[in-house]
Amino acid sequence: MAVRGADWAQTAEIARSSNRHYEMNPLLGRHPSVSQVNTYFILGTTTEVLATALWPEEYETALLVLQSIALAASAGLVIHNSSTGLKGAPVEDVFSVRMADDRLPALASPRFMFTFRW
Repeated sequence: MAVRGADWAQTAEIARSSNRHYEMNPLLGRHPSVSQVNTYFILGTTTEVLATALWPEEYETALLVLQSIALAASAGLVIHNSSTGLKGAPVEDVFSVRMADDRLPALASPRFMFTFRW
C-alpha cells in the first residue's frame, strides 16, 4: 500500500502542476483534476480490496502473481516519477475530506487497508 500511496501522491501533484507535468495513464487523461485522481485511486483500492477478499482460495497463486505485476509496475512508475523531480503532494492535500477530529477518512486508514486476506 505504500507504493499505491506514493503513486497517488505523485499523480495528485501532476494534477496540480499540469503546466509542468502530464499524466500518462490513459484512464485519467493527460491533465486530470485532483478530484478525478482521488476517485480513481479510491475506486482502484476498493476494487483490489474486494477482489482480494472475494478471490477463490484455489486461485490464490494467480492473485499473488497479478498483485505482484501491479506492484512492480506501480513501483517502476513511482521511481520514474521521482527521477523527474516529482515528490508527491502532501497527504493532507490529497485527502481533502477530513473527519471532525482531523483523522483521515476510514477508507485511507492503514488498519482498513491491511484487513484483507493475502
